[in-house]
Amino acid sequence: MWTSNNALVPDPDKEDILSSNPPEWPVLAVGLRMCSWADDVVKFYLLGNPVVWWSGTASLGVFLSLLAVYVVRIQRKIRDLSQGRSAHDWLWGDRVVEEYGNSLRVWILVGMNLFFGWALHYLPFGIMGRVTYLHHYFPALYFSILMVPFLLDHFTLRSRPNVKNIVFGTAFSIVFAVYWYFAPLAFGFTGSASEMSGRRWLQSWNLVD
Repeated sequence: MWTSNNALVPDPDKEDILSSNPPEWPVLAVGLRMCSWADDVVKFYLLGNPVVWWSGTASLGVFLSLLAVYVVRIQRKIRDLSQGRSAHDWLWGDRVVEEYGNSLRVWILVGMNLFFGWALHYLPFGIMGRVTYLHHYFPALYFSILMVPFLLDHFTLRSRPNVKNIVFGTAFSIVFAVYWYFAPLAFGFTGSASEMSGRRWLQSWNLVD
């Protein structure tokens, strides 16, 4: 697979407006036209929900920063771990969900799984010689998306239920509103692409030009 992928190199004599580079993916610096961009056809633009995409990327940095803080606290013998339970019970016990909020060890385990899931799906593209496109980031994207509610749950762990509901409800409302705003790009739109200029939040998105 590695040999076959590295053989898929772009033609240096042709301009490829569809391809993109791995450093552009986490920040959603590019979109991808899926068809002709003529005014008389239905047009589709592969982009994704910017709020979901950017918050997912930011959550990776937040997790690493928070992990560093907890590592320092562990080194200083500050007890953030649940007491009185074995490592086996923390990971596989019947009350693992109940103990989750008090067990830093379980929190680190889950967070590291999400982070390394993202890294192992993303980093190999940085050393591949093949032509790459935005959709190659999708497997890694799922892990970064899961990191967002994982951290929101951690930060609101000791909050009252109504506060937690407000936080998650606000996040859901923002995600849905942005989804609805960008829906024509995914479901197809007709007419001139200039009508979608308001949805061009970054100059690098070739939505109009």
